[in-house]
Amino acid sequence: MAEIGDELYLGKTLEWDEGSAAIYLQLQDASAQALRVREDAAQSAYSLEIENSTGTTRFGVLGIATTTDMIEVSSIVTTANVLDLGAASLTTGKVIDISDLAAITTGKAIHVDATGVTQTDGILVHIDSASTALTSTGRLLLVDHTGNAGVSTIIAEVKSAAADETVVLQVTASAALAAGVAVNVSAVAMTTGTALAITNLDALTTGTGVNITSNSSDVSARSLLYIKNDNTAAVLATPLTIVNDAVVGTGSKFKCAGTFCGKSIWVSTDGTSPHGALGASQDARVAIGDICLGVTASAAGKIAYCVDSATNGTWQVITSA
Repeated sequence: MAEIGDELYLGKTLEWDEGSAAIYLQLQDASAQALRVREDAAQSAYSLEIENSTGTTRFGVLGIATTTDMIEVSSIVTTANVLDLGAASLTTGKVIDISDLAAITTGKAIHVDATGVTQTDGILVHIDSASTALTSTGRLLLVDHTGNAGVSTIIAEVKSAAADETVVLQVTASAALAAGVAVNVSAVAMTTGTALAITNLDALTTGTGVNITSNSSDVSARSLLYIKNDNTAAVLATPLTIVNDAVVGTGSKFKCAGTFCGKSIWVSTDGTSPHGALGASQDARVAIGDICLGVTASAAGKIAYCVDSATNGTWQVITSA
């Protein structure tokens, strides 16, 4: 060991007894630095290397400060990696383990924030796996909430302040996916809850709440929407319920329950016949061939069908079965 100027040089391998520190530095000033390494401009070797040859020891950083950053990495890297972790031999271990966040309240375990406005094709978090051996329990991403209670809890949320044609959440399956499932919602223990809720579409004008479109030319039998009550004992279950609070027509007595291949199904709210009360003058959707349910004024329990949609509409009530 030799001293060169104000620098300390270790020219050979030295051994220290168990429990002792090879180098112990105690700082006496708030602006002092315990270790500073300045690289050569053409540096290729590691500036600092800690080698563990036994597999039993670890490199640790212990901090007791409660309001300042424990480790800070500041880099001007543009096209390389600021932090590169290699774990080619890992099998059942973890590359990064953030455990025992037992005291967390409003804090965050991981925070990724792109504060600039220059991001184009960049991806803030990228999870990539080329595995062809994934099983039914394997996951690329698992969000697991093990608490059995909460206060209006939301487990995962995707938020956006976009005001254009941005897609907030997209699921893209490969062209090779044949018998798989793009989105699977499982709620086996649910009783009075809702498995899928699309609410607060209160600003909708010409938009669509749910759009299912298929452009397949295959002639095989299939369904774009399939609803099934699969239990014979559930006698009061209704597979599909459509509620429309909007009323149209003369006297506002008719509701449109749905349009099928250009023909609409209307419902009379009080049994009034749509004849002379529901036509193009009242609603542009009215078309020849439309039917109206619940007509009881002229024939109890009968159905009316539109024979002329012009002006106030001409409807004929079916008077026989």
